[in-house]
Amino acid sequence: MDNVTAQNILDYAAALELQTQSGPAADFSEIITAGKSINIATAGQITFLSSKYAATANDLLAQCNSNVIVLEETFKPLAKPEVFQTKHFIFSTEPKNTVSAILLHFFNKQVKHTIHPTAIISAKATIGSNVNIGPYSVVEDDVTIGDNTNIGNNVHIQHNCTIGNNVVIKSNTVLGNSGFGLTKNEAGEYAEFPHFGAVIIGDNVQIGSNVCIDRGSLNDTIIHKGVKVDNLVHIAHNVEIGENSLIIANTMIGGSTKIGANCWIAPSVSLRNNIVIGDNTVVGLGSVVTKSFEDEPEIAGVPARKLDEFKALLAQFKKMI
Repeated sequence: MDNVTAQNILDYAAALELQTQSGPAADFSEIITAGKSINIATAGQITFLSSKYAATANDLLAQCNSNVIVLEETFKPLAKPEVFQTKHFIFSTEPKNTVSAILLHFFNKQVKHTIHPTAIISAKATIGSNVNIGPYSVVEDDVTIGDNTNIGNNVHIQHNCTIGNNVVIKSNTVLGNSGFGLTKNEAGEYAEFPHFGAVIIGDNVQIGSNVCIDRGSLNDTIIHKGVKVDNLVHIAHNVEIGENSLIIANTMIGGSTKIGANCWIAPSVSLRNNIVIGDNTVVGLGSVVTKSFEDEPEIAGVPARKLDEFKALLAQFKKMI
């Protein structure tokens, strides 16, 4: 949509059944071009203020130069029209989500669903509708790609991978390479164990740049629906990741490890092979997980342990310093 005005955004907020309030000197025809954080937003940009900033909400509002602000509903008493005469306020219980919805509605650039002429697509691959495949990407035999999937540049999808609908795979990622599975022969030499398994990616998965997801050896490597994988992540053979889990940058997941649903794996975590992480687990920054935690909501440390044990150990270290 060209020339999005403050009035357009207020109308959309009303369609979302959100309350709005405009100061007596607010300009309803002001053109809004982008969203920015509240500390740097200027006129012509939309911003938000959530409960996370309750301690500094007054100061942030007073210093904000944006005229369209999505405000945490509990901050409504701060939005006095006589003070903020030029501002439009949208009240929401989830300001960040509301701004996200507004930006996606008005400013999201639609992906052109094309297969770039430099992409190499096997005649034995099955490609769904409205699929985008970027320059120099390779799709090998017996690959299935679902509808509305967006594959970036220089992505290599090796044979026997299945990718669901509405998946995003960013540039320079490799799916379906043979895992690092070796056996030692009678001469004491290492030989590669054959990898005949697949990589299966569920619907609504996002995979970042420079990610490597290895195929299974005999079983499959499975990434269930809604999983989000950040940049620079390694997922080894036979790994299974449950629905809606988040795997953050620089994480390494060893072979045959299973991660439950709705987990948060923080940056630079290493998980050894053949362990189980239960549903709804948070694994702290830089942790090295050497054993299973099937029913523990928070773990952290090197090696990883229950969070209360980790905190107690830190307290002991502080006494020694």
